[in-house]
Amino acid sequence: MEEKYAIDFIQVRLIQPFSNRLNYRYFEELKINVGQFQEKLFYPFVGHRDHKIPKNKLIRFYEAITVYWLTQTNEILFMIILILSVSIHIIIKKPYSHNSAITTSITVLLILFVLNRIWRNRIMERVRNATYEEIKAIHEDEELLKELE
Repeated sequence: MEEKYAIDFIQVRLIQPFSNRLNYRYFEELKINVGQFQEKLFYPFVGHRDHKIPKNKLIRFYEAITVYWLTQTNEILFMIILILSVSIHIIIKKPYSHNSAITTSITVLLILFVLNRIWRNRIMERVRNATYEEIKAIHEDEELLKELE
């Protein structure tokens, strides 16, 4: 997910002012070395040490990404609990009518999983907006834009 986001969202917007000077080779190299591209072209502007862009843009990004990470943690926990519930249900081997607590918990977990997915998708839009604001701050500052180039 992270590499796809870096390629399809961050890098495409970051290089937009220079896109007329780039060809397919740039994108081929980006797909192979996305981590290096992020390290050299994006992180120096949004890193923790050198606040090259306004600090409030960084804070907005971290507020959004923290909630996104929470949804990811929820997803993992729901899956683990769901697997345990199904395993218990299989081990007990009782018909559903005698095992309503487990089937209810499985149903509730599935509902929570779906709700968490919906929440994650909404939060991802906030992450995109915050990332775009960071990129826009780089583009709007002549010195930073020159450094990026």
